[in-house]
Amino acid sequence: MTLEQFSQITGLARNTIARVERDETRHVDPRILGRLLPQFASRFKEAFPESGGDPYDFLIPPKTLGAWLKNQRLRLGMPQKNLAKTLGVHAYTIIRYESNRTKPDKSVRRRLRALLGDGFEPFLERATI
Repeated sequence: MTLEQFSQITGLARNTIARVERDETRHVDPRILGRLLPQFASRFKEAFPESGGDPYDFLIPPKTLGAWLKNQRLRLGMPQKNLAKTLGVHAYTIIRYESNRTKPDKSVRRRLRALLGDGFEPFLERATI
């Protein structure tokens, strides 16, 4: 597949894909990752048999609340800033959630559940809503 074809499939600019290929980005924007990973999903299990076939779970194993949240956010291709706005919290709060420095309060958990489902519940210690 050529760079041009891959660009058309993903909807990303060729220079963006080329920068990611050359590892010239300090941080890959979640929207870019969200467009790239699905293109590799069919071959991902073949390349990484220990992954179980899910590139998101392989790159960010959802073993903690923060990792689960980041995993889900990246699946949506959503930057932290947008998730913060959707949940009605400050962007720094999302950073704190994803680094496991704090857990969402009841009202944020309700909004999280509405947005992403209740997959985060196992990570909360005796939390009830």
